[in-house]
Amino acid sequence: MKKLILLILPLLIALSGIASPTYLIRSEHITTITKAQFDSLLHTQHVPKRLAPIRYDVDIYEVDYRTRWSDGSSVMASGLIMLPHAPKEAIPLVAYGHGTRLQKERLWNMKGEESICAFFAADGYAVAMPDYLGLGRGERNHLYHHANTEATCMIDMLKAMQELNQQVGIKENGQLFLSGYSQGGHVAMATHRYLQLHPEAGFKVTASAPMSGAYDLGGVQGEVIRKPYEYPGYLPYLLFSFQAAYNILPDSASYFKAPYDSLIPPFFDGNHKLKELTTVMPTVPADVLRDELWEAFQKDPQNPLRLALQENTLIHWAPEAPVLMCYCKSDEQVNYRNALVARDTMEALGSTMIQLRHAGRRFQHGPCALYTCIYAKMWVDSFRDGSTTGKPGPAWNRFLVSVSKAFFKQKKTKRKK
Repeated sequence: MKKLILLILPLLIALSGIASPTYLIRSEHITTITKAQFDSLLHTQHVPKRLAPIRYDVDIYEVDYRTRWSDGSSVMASGLIMLPHAPKEAIPLVAYGHGTRLQKERLWNMKGEESICAFFAADGYAVAMPDYLGLGRGERNHLYHHANTEATCMIDMLKAMQELNQQVGIKENGQLFLSGYSQGGHVAMATHRYLQLHPEAGFKVTASAPMSGAYDLGGVQGEVIRKPYEYPGYLPYLLFSFQAAYNILPDSASYFKAPYDSLIPPFFDGNHKLKELTTVMPTVPADVLRDELWEAFQKDPQNPLRLALQENTLIHWAPEAPVLMCYCKSDEQVNYRNALVARDTMEALGSTMIQLRHAGRRFQHGPCALYTCIYAKMWVDSFRDGSTTGKPGPAWNRFLVSVSKAFFKQKKTKRKK
């Protein structure tokens, strides 16, 4: 019997390795943000401590991990993981999706969405912030608004974070929250849908709070290509993504008429920002398309590009875990009706878990991010405190946010001609 066990043991070990693959390739501790540094940042930004509780120093890690390309093949992706320093209690997980970025390079700083994730961690959450496929240190190209790879990239980073959590002694309490702004709103919604449809992925969503996302990509958001739009660079980004994922035409340049067929492709070398691409774009995004391609798209319901947009539209499902969609009515980049149409469609399909939060009537896309994130954080906190459906947050906190909104001065941005 002993000899039999010795013979079988190597096989059991091998099978165990197959059943439980590792996702984390590399982790590097890049900095620690102390509570004193957080307090200084709040003071500089005139943010009341009540709105951003600081309970822990935060360790920031850069990680490389394994995930999947659109054809299922293995690729490396990267991202940031932010962990509260030595919490004694078990803590929740947060997966946060950042907004649109064309340039491949990502540098750590405490500005924008990195700071949002860091403040989550300072309040006792373990936070994963993926770069997405092809960005940061990742291999190949980014698949912009490609729902399935957005989801698997997020999920695989969560698995990598769990491996890092074990290494550094972080205990998890079983709660998982998804959030993100702009493209990150689409990512959060795609991840929630994927995890509901694929429970074998190993995570159960406690709640999600997508913010200002283009959930109705083939409907409400698709309307922007037909008329003057301040951010026309989003269209070629989407076309390059769909070409890489679906191979619709011989190459990406084939979508564009002259001179755009030669002007646009150089901006997709990983070294340019989206605002640089916008400088060579016409005011109406559709004006870059070849005439016959644009005509076929409008007339043919089975047009491959139209089908790709429909496949990556995220409104046709019924969430079983709570969802809070935050938005601003004056958002000039992502039409707020994305959230309304998503809510109406999901409820028609039987979901009773949808909530909406209008963060501000006069805020454009940039300023809207701050307030939607504050509302989303208060809502997420309520689940950690015992709610099962989500609460809007303490009344005094909401009053402070209202006062802040009343005194906020917004600079309207206009595209340079």
